[in-house]
Amino acid sequence: MSNHPPVAPVWIRGITIRQPWTTCILTGERTIKNRPRHWSWRGWLLLHSGQSVDTPAFRNPLVARTIRGRHLHTGAILGVARLTACHQDPDKAAPCDPWAHPGSHHLALADIHELALQLRCPALAGRVASGDDREQAGSALNLAGAILAGSNQPHGAGDVRAQHVAEVEILLVVVNEYLRTASDRSEYAYLLESMLSFEGVVSWREDLAWGLVNEEYEVSCPSCQANLFIVIGERGFFSTSGDYALSEDDVETTPLRPANPADMDGIGRRLHDIVLTDGHQDVANAMTYVFGDATCPDCETGFSVADQVSSDWSATH
Repeated sequence: MSNHPPVAPVWIRGITIRQPWTTCILTGERTIKNRPRHWSWRGWLLLHSGQSVDTPAFRNPLVARTIRGRHLHTGAILGVARLTACHQDPDKAAPCDPWAHPGSHHLALADIHELALQLRCPALAGRVASGDDREQAGSALNLAGAILAGSNQPHGAGDVRAQHVAEVEILLVVVNEYLRTASDRSEYAYLLESMLSFEGVVSWREDLAWGLVNEEYEVSCPSCQANLFIVIGERGFFSTSGDYALSEDDVETTPLRPANPADMDGIGRRLHDIVLTDGHQDVANAMTYVFGDATCPDCETGFSVADQVSSDWSATH
């Protein structure tokens, strides 16, 4: 018997990147990923190579030099990296890195590791279906969910779902079984997000767990475009444009207005009912705020939290 103490689970997200850009990152030469808007996530990322290839990129001398002699694998998780920061270069300033695109938000990657074996969807489904280790199976479900979450994005990974219909059906059955027996809130939230990924539900499959686990969402005000935090949890239920977590001064906040469960419909009603049936009253309560309303403290515009999270997601995919 091992005398090592148990290791706390580390939640991980996935990002799909087309080749040859994936390999440029795996070599360690490229430590910047360009995105159209800010990312609040910090932590480990699965580097999933999409099925399609960005052919024009081969004409870039920096790319050609970096990938020389490398095989460009597609349709698999090829590595992991730690996302440490996200920033944007000041106007008219020189790019912070040779790989940085002007005007983009730059994800700073560190601790980049290429996997010795590629992880593909069928292998993950087999590990889930045949494994008795709940922690291992849960990790496999989240890995597969991360792949499917990016399968309809513009990078060309959309055929993942079509190629592995049978495996996705297995994953959906198993994730529902695990949902019914999950006791930890974080584990439950990520399994719920994986369920949406396997079902092909757009927009919520990448943001649901982030907000429930970290007890906040980051959205833009639909009127004045201010960056807002929607706080849902132990620190309260409010919206603010101030950095409430780090500021030593009081920041201006406005209370959230939860939805009446009886009036909820669509995906909100379905998720609320599933969570209640599974016995997670605290998550169900949080859902009423996720699908409720907020007010921008800067311009006093009222808006639906869920609609704005979905709107911000659509703007970046």
